[in-house]
Amino acid sequence: MKIINDNFTFYKGENWINLSELPRKKTKSNEQILWDESIGYNIEYFFEGISGYIKILDCYRKNKKRYLQVEVENKKHEILSSNFKNCEIKKIVTDGYKHDIGFIINNCEVIGKRLNPRSKEREYKMLCLSTNLTFYRRESRIDGGASSPYISGKYVYEGNWLFNEKDVLPFLKDVNDAKKYTKLSRREINCVCPNCKTEKSIPVNNLVQQGFFCHVCSSNITYPEKLMIALLNENNIVYEYQKIFQDLKLRRFDFYLPEYNIVIETHGKQHYNESDSWYKKTKKSDIIKMDYCKKKSIRYVEVDCRVSDYDFILKNINETELKNILTFYNKEKIINIIKELEQLKEVEEIINLYTNGKGLTYISKKVGLTTWKIEGLLKRLGYIAS
Repeated sequence: MKIINDNFTFYKGENWINLSELPRKKTKSNEQILWDESIGYNIEYFFEGISGYIKILDCYRKNKKRYLQVEVENKKHEILSSNFKNCEIKKIVTDGYKHDIGFIINNCEVIGKRLNPRSKEREYKMLCLSTNLTFYRRESRIDGGASSPYISGKYVYEGNWLFNEKDVLPFLKDVNDAKKYTKLSRREINCVCPNCKTEKSIPVNNLVQQGFFCHVCSSNITYPEKLMIALLNENNIVYEYQKIFQDLKLRRFDFYLPEYNIVIETHGKQHYNESDSWYKKTKKSDIIKMDYCKKKSIRYVEVDCRVSDYDFILKNINETELKNILTFYNKEKIINIIKELEQLKEVEEIINLYTNGKGLTYISKKVGLTTWKIEGLLKRLGYIAS
């Protein structure tokens, strides 16, 4: 910004500093301030709405440059004489802070200032007007448009903590841990299976979005399959899960929709990752299934589920003909259905029946689960030798 000299009152925009009373000497072309003779003078200024006086205490040279020692409101500062004349006095009249107390930006208000205890950078104490909670922030972060860390989810408070997600609390080893994380946090939280008491750590956001999965007593239904079950249920579609056709007994199809004559395969990463040890065997099985469906005039729909993520899978579903069948999506309801599918509620009954001498076939009929699922559960619990 251009500096305007009006009879030795120097203007920089609306800011100005009056040096007209200082001793000067004439040269051939202009007048120069005699800084060495200016010690003791009080200089009037106006800067960003602030007016007052700056007292010159000393004048000296350092590194071949002229410096002034000045005093503002009983605080001493050092400044180049050239900066002083050009009204570059922000650091000495405002402590270098750009914003004043009461300044509001991004629904946050400046209520204090400090130097960071470690970095010694200037920081502002901010009040989040949405939550009435405080935090500290560097000036560059404020000017960059950063929102309140409580609103963005970086800081935990009662409005965004995991403790509000009541359906996940039964799976936490310590319920009070839910007050330490936001529901979108990627940090891991300690969980315990309410059925078999197995402990494990799970990323918080996965726990909220996908529910609790226990590798010991889970229903063993994959997340993509649970999501598809939920979608089919919400859309009132008749389906058969783990369908086996009588003339292809060695192959299971994930889903069969008899009213549409469609099979659905929810393919995980083993169907796409060529470095996976199961890749060749998996692709061979896929080809057998596709050939069978082609011969039987059954529509074969493959859904890319290599990532167990709601939005990823839903996007891929909508790129198939299923988009014309699965038209109702209520994310909250669907996620609740997924969570209900997560645990085998018959664990204790299965254990009691088995330890009392009942066979797998009897237990299967009693609880409505396949014998291979029951056998797998009992192996994982240590009741049957692997």
